[in-house]
Amino acid sequence: MTIREFALIHRLRVNDKKLARRYRLSWAEDVVPGRYGELADFAERGEADFGLRLLAVPRRAVMTGALRNRIRAALAGGLRLKHRADSEAIFYFDPLNPAEASLAIRLVGANRKRQGRKLAPEQKAALAARLATARAFRSQRKAPTEAFLGEKHCVAGPVRA
Repeated sequence: MTIREFALIHRLRVNDKKLARRYRLSWAEDVVPGRYGELADFAERGEADFGLRLLAVPRRAVMTGALRNRIRAALAGGLRLKHRADSEAIFYFDPLNPAEASLAIRLVGANRKRQGRKLAPEQKAALAARLATARAFRSQRKAPTEAFLGEKHCVAGPVRA
């Protein structure tokens, strides 16, 4: 399983384009970015499982505390610790194990993709009719009428001569 397949199954974003544009990032590998780190496929490097990188960036007391709490939760949840430093921790997790995968997604703070509602054909037809009615009404309101253009108007109403 690749990180893209994992992201598709769990409705996650891979290499978020908004972040890339905002911070001028470019990724050398496919990752699932999150608020507290990222999920990556370590199989590309010859290792067996996926990796959870927890990062305390920006380096503040709040983020350091969040990192420590997330490290404790990861160890309690059964994720295997690979590396731990002052502002970073890397864990292995099995992407096929639903408990470990959901824990890793929650710990990294990854945003899920929104999923549209599944509509029946009659619901789609009803919504299309409502949209057409609203658009027709809005176009009537925007178009100037002959009566309006014929009179002189001001803020208080028609001007009387």
